[in-house]
Amino acid sequence: MHSRVESSKPLISIFSLRRIFYLLAFSPYLLLYLSVFLGQQSEFQNLWMLFPCAVIFIVIPLLDRLIGLDHANPDENQKKRLNEGFWYTMLPMLVLPLQGFTLIWAIEVFHTLDLSPGGKLAWIISVGVVGSMVAINSAHELIHRRSRWLQGTGGLLLASMSYGSFKTEHILGHHQNVATPEDASSAEKGQSFYLFLPQAIIRNICCAAKIEKERLAKEGSGFWNRENEFLIWSSVSFLIACMMTIAYGFSGLVFFLGQSLFGIFLLETVNYIEHYGLRRKTRENGTFEPPGPEHSWNYSSFLTNMFLFQLQRHSDHHQKANRRYQLLRHLHEAPQLPASYAAMILLAWFPLLWFKVMNKRVEQYATFS
Repeated sequence: MHSRVESSKPLISIFSLRRIFYLLAFSPYLLLYLSVFLGQQSEFQNLWMLFPCAVIFIVIPLLDRLIGLDHANPDENQKKRLNEGFWYTMLPMLVLPLQGFTLIWAIEVFHTLDLSPGGKLAWIISVGVVGSMVAINSAHELIHRRSRWLQGTGGLLLASMSYGSFKTEHILGHHQNVATPEDASSAEKGQSFYLFLPQAIIRNICCAAKIEKERLAKEGSGFWNRENEFLIWSSVSFLIACMMTIAYGFSGLVFFLGQSLFGIFLLETVNYIEHYGLRRKTRENGTFEPPGPEHSWNYSSFLTNMFLFQLQRHSDHHQKANRRYQLLRHLHEAPQLPASYAAMILLAWFPLLWFKVMNKRVEQYATFS
């Protein structure tokens, strides 16, 4: 008689799967290369320039629904293993050379490929969307690290998208003021994305400059100082713009600023989604209550979290900002979005639909919080 041995442990743990699937974070770059290749084989080359956007905003949300959610959180032993080695730190760092190479290649495509004005615009949009999804998202992970070298890598990635001010404002502004009227990146209930967007960009830049000015003043230095990070990263973006203009003329400048604009547009859409309508209560002494899980929208779809280094586990990120992406937890008590980021981004661009879906959720969480 043969006895069957049953094991309560799966052959491959979810954490082992994640370790490999985080490589998906680089795949949007491949979509750009694939779009050019397929376009050159087709009569509809201009249309193929939007191929990356079609995959990101249509295919990935559908796959999210098919694959489902991942609520697994690491225990103490798993946390130790997840912190071992250089693998998890290496992945977002590798984005810097990939972003640099892709940006140079993409401007060459823009300059040499026989595209119509519409095709050129589509290419700029796709490059900006991919840059936001990969470069800005990886930068977000790196600027939260304690290592100045890793923070600097994040700053370079942001500068490649002309948004170096995000490095300062996000750390010293957003994380302090999240879910309050003082935060540039926390949208009020009933505020459309298109009203939120200019406010978010202008306040982000102004707040970053103000934070650096105040920091340097405390150290006895003026604003025009080589230690001013706002000036450092702005100068890097200016240098990239100048090099592209010298190499490709005015079209090089248009390409660089255009892809930056669409990248920032996508980033601020995500910011709009992450804290929409959620507000910290004011205490008797006039200060705000500490930020908690209830002040960020959360979603734990497996696939998108692999693409975005678990950015959708945003509630836990605001619980401990320097918690590494592989350790972020799904918090059941946090407000939950109805779908993954790509689907919610599309929804945010249509305010009436957004309000219909999200306002009742905001009210429900306000009632129970």
